[in-house]
Amino acid sequence: MVLVASPSEGSECSQHTGPSLIGAQLRPDGATAAVVRPCGGAPGEPGAEVVHVERASGADALERVLGAALGAVLEAPGGPSSGRVSVVLDLGPHLEHLLHRPELLDPVAVVRVAPRAGTDPALARHPSALVEALVCCRWVVPGGHDLLGRELRLLDRAALTAVVGELAGAAPRCVAVVAAGSAGQPVHERTVADAVQAALPGARISAAHDFGGHGSAAREATVVADAALGAAVDALVDRAEAVLRRRAGRRGAELRLCRGDGGSLSAERARSAPVLVLGSGLGPAVLGAAQLAGEDGCRVLLPVADGGHLVAGVRNGLALVRPLVVGEPAAELVVPSVALDRARPSAPPADRADRVEGAASVGGRVPDVVAGGELDELACVGAALARPLSWLDEITAIGSADDLAAVQRAAVQRATALATANGAEPGSADVVEVSSVAVPYSRAGTVRVRVRVGGVGR
Repeated sequence: MVLVASPSEGSECSQHTGPSLIGAQLRPDGATAAVVRPCGGAPGEPGAEVVHVERASGADALERVLGAALGAVLEAPGGPSSGRVSVVLDLGPHLEHLLHRPELLDPVAVVRVAPRAGTDPALARHPSALVEALVCCRWVVPGGHDLLGRELRLLDRAALTAVVGELAGAAPRCVAVVAAGSAGQPVHERTVADAVQAALPGARISAAHDFGGHGSAAREATVVADAALGAAVDALVDRAEAVLRRRAGRRGAELRLCRGDGGSLSAERARSAPVLVLGSGLGPAVLGAAQLAGEDGCRVLLPVADGGHLVAGVRNGLALVRPLVVGEPAAELVVPSVALDRARPSAPPADRADRVEGAASVGGRVPDVVAGGELDELACVGAALARPLSWLDEITAIGSADDLAAVQRAAVQRATALATANGAEPGSADVVEVSSVAVPYSRAGTVRVRVRVGGVGR
């Protein structure tokens, strides 16, 4: 079965399950906002209609589209007389543009904690030119752990004192700290981050253990991007919140941000971990197309400029994900993004979704949804209906099946707490996905555990 998902302004929902929601997207060339009304049979079920769309370009595009969309909701007949208006903002396309313009961002000082510094200049740099362009200087403090948290070398306190002194002299506004093995044992990384923060109380410190993940290059890329984007995300959130305060007044309006995996998180969490906002854009468009088609399990095909399609899987109303990749040549990060693969250009849409090389399967035969209309409008639909999510990616050691079950339970509990912190209604979080795979070239019993939890927004 092939469905075409195309936004239609002013259509009638058979059943309304809640108030109108606002989704917005900021791009380098402008902004779009859409007023979206859920129309599933029950809260959380798929189905939506677009009742109003605003587009603008220019430096104040974000303020204009948000103000107009809020006015459409608050001033409409039968509009909300009480309660807060929900606004979800997708900054992904704008932030990715900024990453390619490092002169627009604060340069980042990097402190590595490793058993010893690389002797080859190529090892001293990050392999991605995009990431390296964001770095102004780099230091190494001897120390670190292995994947399972065993200490490889004592933290060199004298070297740390010397590095902190040099950092205080350089006075960078952004510092990224990444220690070997900190995903399993963060004590060295925390000690270094605390020392840097004490010497530079006004600096933004990003630490790799806050994001988990695997691979030194991916973890360093994540904290460098997180530190570099901090001021930009703060400024954009400030602008959006000012519009909400001005237009919503006493009624109030809650601002949330789109995650790279198509979910959402609170504005406060986005300020503290801006890299989680990176990588959205096409992700919300995937979910928007599925919602407009009324499907919570499908394959979505998005048109691209060359006439082909990108294909993504949707299961239980959420897009399938994998670690985010940015730049060319590609730099992998440890935060999640919607998994998109190119469909074969010679196949018709119905077959194209079934024959995607390397695409993740959503299991069984599911409908094919071909996205129609403008992608920015679809992204606004997906943003407006985005659920609070969390994602953990950890390395651990097990000795038995009981150990694995205990590790998974603990990871689910932590992910549930994160989803609640991201805005999920307490008690509403459910496990979307749990996977455990053996880590190659490691001691027996070393496994990588990934957990994804979603909830219902408050």
